[in-house]
Amino acid sequence: MASQPAQIPPAQIWYVESRGKDALSNLHAFLNSLRGLPGLLGAELLTSPAQPDLALVASRWSAPPPDMQLPPGARGWTFEVAASCRPGSEVQALQAEPEPAPDRKAASSARREPGT
Repeated sequence: MASQPAQIPPAQIWYVESRGKDALSNLHAFLNSLRGLPGLLGAELLTSPAQPDLALVASRWSAPPPDMQLPPGARGWTFEVAASCRPGSEVQALQAEPEPAPDRKAASSARREPGT
């Protein structure tokens, strides 16, 4: 009986963004707090000369990122890797094509209270 190959879940990418004069120092401390957490595959603190008031931590996880408090004023988004490529290789899909997202505008307007 042949064994099935182990299914490896797609990696998770967690972006945390901060703006303002303290963005870089706040996210540097946040980046340092990620060290040693289970599932962390790596993380970088990013800046851009084109957006000097913006700093971003991009982290990769083997499972969903931990539930952590973000620095004051920071926002975060988690993404699941759907496909990847490496130099000299074909793009590899890691999961099936996602289902179309529901129409958020229609859904949010249906939940609004009268007069808002």
